Amino acid sequence: MKLTITSFLLGCVAGLGLSGCGGFNSDQLLSVEMYGVSKMPEGATGNRDPRFQIYQLLQVDLVSEDGATITNLLDNTEEKIFRIVDREQLIYSKKIADFVDTSYGSMQLTFASKVTGGDSEDNSLTFTLANPTLTLSQPFAIEKAKDVTVLIKLNWGNTLSDEAMTEPQFVLSLD
Repeated sequence: MKLTITSFLLGCVAGLGLSGCGGFNSDQLLSVEMYGVSKMPEGATGNRDPRFQIYQLLQVDLVSEDGATITNLLDNTEEKIFRIVDREQLIYSKKIADFVDTSYGSMQLTFASKVTGGDSEDNSLTFTLANPTLTLSQPFAIEKAKDVTVLIKLNWGNTLSDEAMTEPQFVLSLD
């Protein structure tokens, strides 16, 4: 009996300690993460991979299943500029409790068309996105107590040379 009471008290103390440091977070989030991988896109003309690319996120839209309604989620009051490397970088996060029990046909993320990047040798190369709006074409629903995470993988292998950097291939998926 003494061991049971001690275990219970330790569990309560640990739970209270975790809740104070964010261990029990009840916020439901939509998150977008972006990262680069050393996979060569079709038409790559470089001879090495970039170490980083800098993107500016301009808009995040949820598109209804019928495509008629677009909900812009991005608060344009703060600048969203991100340095993307070969590890997942959180580029956007929003509480989505107000959108529970809603289904969407797609999500669109719009970036500034100019991208800067490079490696340790060249760090100020640029390219222009052919299409600055990336679309997750996979329908999804926002369900109670479930986070939604969108991953943007940049296939950027061999997109960097001494003179130029070319656009990577973007692969969007739900995590």
